Amino acid sequence: GGGDETSLYVRKGSKKIGELHFDKEKDTIRAVNKVHRYLLDLGLSPYMTEPYVFNLDDGGMSRTFSDQLTILGWRTYKRLNQSAAYNKTKYLNLGAQIWAHTGLLFQRRQIPAPTDSKTIEQLTTRPYDETGHQGKIALMSKDKMKEDFGLSSPDRADAFCLCYFSFASTEPTPNAPPKPQGYTMEELALLSERDPNFLENLLKQNVQPSSIGTYTQLK
Repeated sequence: GGGDETSLYVRKGSKKIGELHFDKEKDTIRAVNKVHRYLLDLGLSPYMTEPYVFNLDDGGMSRTFSDQLTILGWRTYKRLNQSAAYNKTKYLNLGAQIWAHTGLLFQRRQIPAPTDSKTIEQLTTRPYDETGHQGKIALMSKDKMKEDFGLSSPDRADAFCLCYFSFASTEPTPNAPPKPQGYTMEELALLSERDPNFLENLLKQNVQPSSIGTYTQLK
């Protein structure tokens, strides 16, 4: 509705199963209906046993998007980039932590790289803001990106990072370093912040505790 591109990435586990990008749609209801129909065409539904859940940008016109998706039955977790990060000592805000999380997944080779050239360009050209912030990791504002480098709003990259923000790998990825068994306390706290039902769903799985040193972890 504000003139920027509407972008959607859809995944199942680590695998991307769809993406949709379009702009110049001022009518947010029509835009939401495009997204709704696209998900239905992928075989997804808000009323499935395990329904599709949105990580949704909660800034500006996206709030109208969230309201309309909720009316259609979809579940949304609103993510405002300017809100406080879960790790407040390391990141200036949630947006910086979302992007850093995606970078870490790439480093660990836990998710595939996007195939869309525009998404790749946006992911690899967004600068960090290194003007202080008490040593916290921060992203350069979109206004400053445009003013200093002529870069447009990284809408597709934002969508990609939001898509994988709630992803935690449970399966080994080929050619990737082995992932330690279980979750650290920091990982458990972060995953629970992102998904209020995470611990409940984890305990429902057929998992057995194992003793590691003086600690017990789920694996």
